[in-house]
Amino acid sequence: MEIFESVNPANGKPAFTTPGLDEAEIERRLGRAEQAARRWPAAPLAERSTLLRAAAGLLRERADDLARLAALEMGKPVAQGRAEVEKCALVC
Repeated sequence: MEIFESVNPANGKPAFTTPGLDEAEIERRLGRAEQAARRWPAAPLAERSTLLRAAAGLLRERADDLARLAALEMGKPVAQGRAEVEKCALVC
């Protein structure tokens, strides 16, 4: 299994590593995503709204961690990362 390394663009140093997925796991996840995408248009509006509100809540709960991750991976200031997370939550 491959290991992926994220490099901090601000200093060129490794930020963190994460293990990749084997082919079977990739296929399983892609299959689940395809099934969900096919069900989404037929799902009642209330169900879709509930799921999107939950996603927005998770983004807001994890805003600080996600903003720091954006700073590490993209070199952007943490404040910009927080603003980006909030924008994504608002879209949800």
